[in-house]
Amino acid sequence: MNDVVLQCILASAMLIVTILAGLVPLKVCKKLILKGGVFSQRSAKLLTMLTCFGGGVFLATCFLDIFPHMTEQYEEVQKLMGRTFGFPFVYFLVCIGFFLVYSIEEVTMKVFGMQHSHGHEHSSPHNDEKKGSTAAIVEDSRSSNWSIDDDSMPKISHHDIIDESVKYMTTEEPKQASILKTITFAFVMSFHSILEGIALGVQDTKASIINLFISLLLHKAIEAFTVGIQISKSNTERTRLVVITIVLYAIMTPLGSILGVAIKNSSINEVVKEVICTILEALACGTFLYVAIVEIIATEKMKQKYPIMKLLAMFTGFMVISAFQSIDIIMGTGHGHTH
Repeated sequence: MNDVVLQCILASAMLIVTILAGLVPLKVCKKLILKGGVFSQRSAKLLTMLTCFGGGVFLATCFLDIFPHMTEQYEEVQKLMGRTFGFPFVYFLVCIGFFLVYSIEEVTMKVFGMQHSHGHEHSSPHNDEKKGSTAAIVEDSRSSNWSIDDDSMPKISHHDIIDESVKYMTTEEPKQASILKTITFAFVMSFHSILEGIALGVQDTKASIINLFISLLLHKAIEAFTVGIQISKSNTERTRLVVITIVLYAIMTPLGSILGVAIKNSSINEVVKEVICTILEALACGTFLYVAIVEIIATEKMKQKYPIMKLLAMFTGFMVISAFQSIDIIMGTGHGHTH
């Protein structure tokens, strides 16, 4: 069988597996959500643990997969150019990737007048119901207005505390902000998926293609499920958005594979190829860092519930990818090695 035909068959298989794995969380979220459009405490806890598991997966992917291969590529570039650079360009580009995603998110929020999840309230049927049910409590509390008198403390009335509690309970992430975060997240993951596809596309023997495909398929199944969780949990009622996002994300690896085949068969200078791949991989590493540390780990760390369980979930996700990386090394199928 021709190598290109084999690449197309395997890329199609990966597309199907990625879509299925990415859409499973949507089905799970729809089963868990209550009639009011909110999750029960048990369901919310489960989704939190799965989110933390995903944080561990992304952290491990960044430091145990992308980082080592990026460094290896950078060393290869220096060998091909016959010189050693004093400035750590590759790590500089990682930081640029991090700030790139950070800037895109913050600027977009500013331009469209949005705030983060602790910002504006927005009305929904179950929000109105909550506000109505708490209004009487607040009103009654004001009629019996007691306060704490202490010269060393400002006067705080109990109805002020209840007001703040009601405001906190009825505040939800604005729809636009949620959609923006979904698009940003999908962009980051798609960028990485294209690079994985390129790694598959540049392989030049059937054995290396099949070995890399098996390794990638295992990684993509876990990664796609984690991506599905991140996108579905805040967009459960936006089925079309979730499906379109997952399908676009799934298409990126086969697209990268096609690009890889094109690069392999092109007459581009070898040094230029390596430089382009190194730059892209370094930027992808920075975007991954942002998602893992800022969007997932830091966000979950700020929430006070289940701290030890969340830590264990993150560590479990980290160890799962660590195990896969160890198996790759033992079997000699590490998917980072493209040259």
